[in-house]
Amino acid sequence: MKGAVVLTIGAALLAAGCANNAALREADLGRIGEWLPGAYDNRAQVESDLAQNVIDLHAPVALDIVAVEANIIGKQTYYVQQSDATNPRKILSQQLYSFETTSDEKAIAQTIYNFKEPDRWVRGHERPDIFKSIVPDDLSSTSGCELEWEFVDDKFTAHSSAASCRG
Repeated sequence: MKGAVVLTIGAALLAAGCANNAALREADLGRIGEWLPGAYDNRAQVESDLAQNVIDLHAPVALDIVAVEANIIGKQTYYVQQSDATNPRKILSQQLYSFETTSDEKAIAQTIYNFKEPDRWVRGHERPDIFKSIVPDDLSSTSGCELEWEFVDDKFTAHSSAASCRG
């Protein structure tokens, strides 16, 4: 009888821990949704390089990140476009970032996708509805390692494991 009570209490504690992990990961996904989207550039860094006569200047880069509805890819997906900060018509890269809770609910997994036909998706940050029509055949996942993000001490940190690496 005591063994059954201990097992019941242990199962209840385990279930509470899992529910707590799920709530924490949902909060983390919400935080990513608040912090990640926006328009960014490194012009100040480039100007500082020039002022200090740095030999290896940083290239002037602009980054546009917008949440998109691409449910076939994931619940929380972002279009990320990198362009030349001095010539916004020169697109350097375009990708989709997908974030989801890991199966053990201990972290947030990020997967990065490339477009098979990038010209079709150019300036997706200006027309995010286009991603409602995306299908898996439009994308390929990047080579490299899937990142797992954790929010600790008011910041996100990422790590990967060899098992999450491909290509």
